[in-house]
Amino acid sequence: MDFVALESIRELQKNDHANEYFIFVTPSEDRCLEESENVHIIELKCPTYPLWNVNGFLMFYIYLKSNW
Repeated sequence: MDFVALESIRELQKNDHANEYFIFVTPSEDRCLEESENVHIIELKCPTYPLWNVNGFLMFYIYLKSNW
């Protein structure tokens, strides 16, 4: 994950408790982020970026629909 994006997400975890965030990542042994009350990490397995990008939103919709 990009260092600037990673640090921005970490700061949101610490300082913004009014909003809820969903972070999409590819599965990896090297987890840079941990879930918190307001930040949820969702792992998506897709072989290429275009599939990840298109399928990611569909999977997110299904995830939200099943968990809310």
